[in-house]
Amino acid sequence: MHILFAIDDTDDRENPLSDEHFETISDFLRQMKPTRMGYPSIYRLSADAACNATRHNTAHVREYIINTLDIPDFIEYAQSFLRKVPPPTANPGLCVVEIERLEQPQKLIDFGRRACMTLLTKEDAYAAVSGEPHVHLSEHGGDGRGVIGALAACGLRLAGED
Repeated sequence: MHILFAIDDTDDRENPLSDEHFETISDFLRQMKPTRMGYPSIYRLSADAACNATRHNTAHVREYIINTLDIPDFIEYAQSFLRKVPPPTANPGLCVVEIERLEQPQKLIDFGRRACMTLLTKEDAYAAVSGEPHVHLSEHGGDGRGVIGALAACGLRLAGED
C-alpha cells in the first residue's frame, strides 16, 4: 500500500526540532521494512502572520510502500510519539493517506494548494477529508492546528509539487 505520512507544528520557537521529529518517526517506519521509501518533501505554506509559525511555516511529508496490516501500528506509534515528545507549546498534527484508496484525491490537492496562498483552519482540513475513510488526520496537543499543514503537505505531494 502506498501511503503518505506527514506531520506539522511539532516544535516551538525555543525548540525548532520538526526535522528531528519527522526523522524519528520515519526511522520507526523503516523498521517495518517498507518495499519502497520515497524522498522527504518539505513544503512552505502560507506566510500569513496570523499562523504564528515558528520559522517558515513548513510541513514534512514522505511516501512509503508498506504492508496494509502495518498501517495501524505505524499510526499508533506516531500518535504516541507526538503526544509525548514535542514541547508543550507545540500544536502537532499527523496525516496518513492510503493513496490507492482515496476516493477524491482532488480535494486534498486543492486543500494543499490553497494552504500555500491563504490561512486555513482546522475546520477546513476536516472538511477536506470528510468522506475519505482512508485518510487519518489527528491532533496531538496544543490547539492541534498542525493538522492543517500535515494535510496540506499530503495534498501537495499528491499533486506532484516538489
